[in-house]
Amino acid sequence: MIVSPLGQEHVAAIAALHCESLPGDFLPTLGRRFLEVLYRAMLELGVAIGQVAKEGEQVQGFVIGTLDSGGLFGRVLQRKTFSLSIEVARALLRRPRLLWPTLETVLYPVKESADGVPKAELLVIAVQATRRNSAVGQRLLEHFEADLRARGAAAYKVTVLERNAGARRFYERAGFARAHGFRLYRKDWLLYTKPIARAARAAQESKNG
Repeated sequence: MIVSPLGQEHVAAIAALHCESLPGDFLPTLGRRFLEVLYRAMLELGVAIGQVAKEGEQVQGFVIGTLDSGGLFGRVLQRKTFSLSIEVARALLRRPRLLWPTLETVLYPVKESADGVPKAELLVIAVQATRRNSAVGQRLLEHFEADLRARGAAAYKVTVLERNAGARRFYERAGFARAHGFRLYRKDWLLYTKPIARAARAAQESKNG
């Protein structure tokens, strides 16, 4: 399996994987076409970074994040208003009750903000159902952290649905610490953070004995 930087050529595959593997997330409810437009815009505008795990030509998993999540969706919407608005309008015509969660998505970085919370964030990580429990997620996380570190980030964050015990275990095993909780989409969420620079130094010191 090869892990490589996420590019425009992967957008269709990762949008489909996001919908298939994380159907409980809010963004997939806006449709696969919305996700494709969103991911293309994020990559085109340079506000997102990520990696994709492939076996042959088959995408087995991906991770996408940003160096600064503050107002991320608002910035993308401002630059890509027409294309994103069309897909959001289509989704709202099908399901009008999605209006409030859509507004919450644009505003949610405010819920995460607190003194000492990193700006960099892991937004989505998804793995094919047949490859879960095979370290694909761990490898994607390692490559994502290395990319963040190379770009100057010393720490990053991720939000996890409080009732998702499996996701909480995954991040806690990876060295994340719980920062605080908040409400979003009428659900309870937890914010985790990880100081990757410190983790890197600790690993190196351990390796050096």
